[in-house]
Amino acid sequence: MFHNKHTWIMTFIYIMSFSCFIGYAAVFPKLIEFAYGKSPEWGCIIVNPDAPNPFSYAWIGAGVGSLLRPVGGMAADAWGGANCTMVLTLWLAAISMWLGSLLKRTVTLDHPEDTFALFVFLSLNVFISAGGINGTSFRTIGVLYDTKLAGPVLGWTSAMGSYGAYIFPELFDIAIESNSPAKTFYGLACYYLICAGLNWWTTSRTSRCLGGRGLSQGGESMPQWRSCRY
Repeated sequence: MFHNKHTWIMTFIYIMSFSCFIGYAAVFPKLIEFAYGKSPEWGCIIVNPDAPNPFSYAWIGAGVGSLLRPVGGMAADAWGGANCTMVLTLWLAAISMWLGSLLKRTVTLDHPEDTFALFVFLSLNVFISAGGINGTSFRTIGVLYDTKLAGPVLGWTSAMGSYGAYIFPELFDIAIESNSPAKTFYGLACYYLICAGLNWWTTSRTSRCLGGRGLSQGGESMPQWRSCRY
C-alpha cells in the first residue's frame, strides 16, 4: 500500500479535509477572541464591550463538519468523488483567502464586531467544505482501491488526519501569538490549491482514462463493477 503513490496523495488530501474542520474548529473561539475581543479605539487597545462570546460558537465547527461528511459521500455518489473534491477544495482556498483578508482588516477597526456576521458565515463555509471533502475523499479511496486494500488505506489516512488536527491549531496559536493569523489563512489557501492540483492530476484527469478500473494491492488497474466516478 505504501508503494502506491495514490496512498500518499489521498493522505495529503484527507489531512486537508479532516484537519481543516477539526483543527479550525478547535481554534475558532481563539480567533473570535483575537479579532473581536479588543478594539483599537482612541489610539490604544481596549477590551471590546460589544465582543461576542467565543464559547457560544465553539460547537459550530465540529458539529457542522461532522454533519456534512455523509452529505459529501452522497454528492460523490451522484457526481463523482474527485469532481466534488475539486470544486470544494477550490472554494475552500478562496474562502481562506477571504478570511485572511477579513481578519487583517477587522483588527484595525474601532468596532470590529461589525464584521462578525461575515466572519461566521465564511467560517461556516470552511466547515461545510472541509466536511464535504472528508466524505468525498472517502468515496474516492473506496473506488481507487479494491476491497482488500481500501480498508487499510482508509485507516492510514484517518490516522494521519488525526495528527493534522493537532498541527492546524498549533499553526494558528503561533500566528495569534505573533498577531498574524491572516498569514496562516493565506498559507493554508496555498496548501488547498496544491491539494486541488494533486486531485486533478491523479484522479479527475485520469478517471476516464482508467475506464472504470481501480487499483489492486500491487497498484495495477483492475475492473470495478461500478462506473468510474472518482
